[in-house]
Amino acid sequence: MPVTTVLELDEIQRLIDVPQLIREIETGFVLYSEGKVTVPPVGFLHFEDPPGDVHIKYGFVSGDEYYVLKMASGFYANAALGLPVADGLLLVFSQKTGELKLILLDKCWLTDMRTAAAGAVA
Repeated sequence: MPVTTVLELDEIQRLIDVPQLIREIETGFVLYSEGKVTVPPVGFLHFEDPPGDVHIKYGFVSGDEYYVLKMASGFYANAALGLPVADGLLLVFSQKTGELKLILLDKCWLTDMRTAAAGAVA
């Protein structure tokens, strides 16, 4: 039976090499500009009571080994409850078999790092 790896935030932070991340983001921009990346429209859920949003993003590089789904939520009343406002995760699947290979419980940290790396590339 296939094994799905689950990484918590502390493990993700320990494994990320920031200079390598910047290089990977730059490569991603090049592949996107060459039309090799598929990024469908963002899925969106809006909640009124309590107020919150969930964004669902997904995409893949043609011919790559994996495709990724990212879910990030923001529930704005959480701060008053002493809870984090944002949460999120990434699901990494095989493009060849559709098997779930990796769950990254990053709490939106990778999104922040991607944004910072994109700024470094620019």
